[in-house]
Amino acid sequence: MRILLVENDLTAISNIECILSRANFEVCTTKCGSAALELAAREDFEMTILELSLHGFSGYDFLYRLRLAGVNTPVIMLSYNDTTEAKVKAFGLGADDFLKIPFHYPELIARIKAIVHRCKRQFRSIIRTGKVALNLDARTVDAQGYLVPLSAKEYQVFEVLSLRKGSTLPKRLIRSEVYGETDGPGLRTIDVIICNLRRKLSHATGGHSYIFTDWGHGYVLRNP
Repeated sequence: MRILLVENDLTAISNIECILSRANFEVCTTKCGSAALELAAREDFEMTILELSLHGFSGYDFLYRLRLAGVNTPVIMLSYNDTTEAKVKAFGLGADDFLKIPFHYPELIARIKAIVHRCKRQFRSIIRTGKVALNLDARTVDAQGYLVPLSAKEYQVFEVLSLRKGSTLPKRLIRSEVYGETDGPGLRTIDVIICNLRRKLSHATGGHSYIFTDWGHGYVLRNP
């Protein structure tokens, strides 16, 4: 597996590169955002690890230009700033995960493996979580072969959670994905939709829970 590491701290580059190599990943490193963009567009990487503060332009700019160029390689953003606003902006621009610096290296390896597993799963049109199956093509959700009667917004919220299953998503991010950046309702609306989803999924699966609250951070979809 080839990973592009975009980081401006030489010590961090050395440490991360060493850890990734020990995990049998092939690593290409650069400190320059423009050089990283050229590499990402020209070569075939399966993952990009991106530090928010880069030489030349920010990690946000890099991510925006990367997605604008049609490069869909999964991206893990590294940053000293782990505010909700920073995470929402990163996820909104197309980041797949967000990790606060400093971090434990085993956690980075675990997140890489989780994203790779999730991306492979996303190539299929059906995402299964316990007894529940989301069909991306038909835009339906069923439990044990029976359709779960969801409203359009309930389906959209469940799809957002399913595509990033296992990751805690802030309510602002969910609202942005479902309603857009400027015309969304209050965050309380997301709470109401989540409540309805929980009730309907529980009823359809015999009382099982699928959507969990990470207090102070957001919601996460997991196997019961």
